[in-house]
Amino acid sequence: MKSRTQHIVAILGFATVVHLPVLALAMNLTGQWSGSTSCTSFDGTLFRIPRSNSTLYISHSGGTFAAHLDTGEGPTDYSGQAVQESGLTTRLRAIMVECHTAPNLVDRSEVVHLKVGETGDGARLKGSSIFRGQAGDIGTCRWTFTRVNKTDPGLAECP
Repeated sequence: MKSRTQHIVAILGFATVVHLPVLALAMNLTGQWSGSTSCTSFDGTLFRIPRSNSTLYISHSGGTFAAHLDTGEGPTDYSGQAVQESGLTTRLRAIMVECHTAPNLVDRSEVVHLKVGETGDGARLKGSSIFRGQAGDIGTCRWTFTRVNKTDPGLAECP
């Protein structure tokens, strides 16, 4: 019998990687983002994972995007979907799923919720995620990034 978490991860993963109709968004996530993730994990004992200065690369087209997170612990790839906030051309929300995420949770899995806003000073991205590590630990992370440039890194969504 599958747990509720396995069902939620499976549904979110399916909804993200299924080809959805192209949406025209006023704001675009494409570019290089600099920031950090701060995580707490649990493997029977609660522990903090040291804050990781990271670079996030995003290629965004229509309503979907591909992302590549480069941290001190190695790279991670994601596919995502963005939705413009109603009536606000400078804000959107997004969800992205780590490419290895699968319903059986045998490998590293992660689902991320993002809030993005753009002002005259640039764009900021904040988010939170839930994950399962390769060793079976589970946890949460907070994401905080600022866009450095709008150059498209040319990423492809998860296979």
